[in-house]
Amino acid sequence: MLPEVMALARSMGVDRQVDYWGDLKTEADLSWIRKEVEPHGVLFMAKARLDHPDADRQLDLLFKLCPALCEIYFDRLDQVAALKDRCSDAGIALWYNTRDPVSCAGFTDTAALKDPEAIWGRLIDAVISAIQTDHAELLKAFVAHRAKNTESP
Repeated sequence: MLPEVMALARSMGVDRQVDYWGDLKTEADLSWIRKEVEPHGVLFMAKARLDHPDADRQLDLLFKLCPALCEIYFDRLDQVAALKDRCSDAGIALWYNTRDPVSCAGFTDTAALKDPEAIWGRLIDAVISAIQTDHAELLKAFVAHRAKNTESP
């Protein structure tokens, strides 16, 4: 189905706005992505679950594929922070969702509204470079304020 979707997207002039999001848990997943997604030039956003028993295998597959973007789930923020150098070296940006129904480890929109530095700030410091939130304007203002306050004179 992906070839048909991409053909339609190209005909509409929106093919650079299409991405594919999915699990990367097995060698079969990796093979399928390389065969079915990569040839179409579609951004593939992997999901990695550091909170699962097979986290090491998922990370091995992630660094074999080296997608531009990976949605990350975790139990503790230090699990994410430990990936900072590897992700940077591999060119992988990490995405995290703070929306209350799907967030993990207490890093929620509700908590961010009370203390943005403790939630959004800590995520950014850990290596999260894309945050999905129901409060995009507040996040944007927080990031701008934080950048202004950390600029060198």
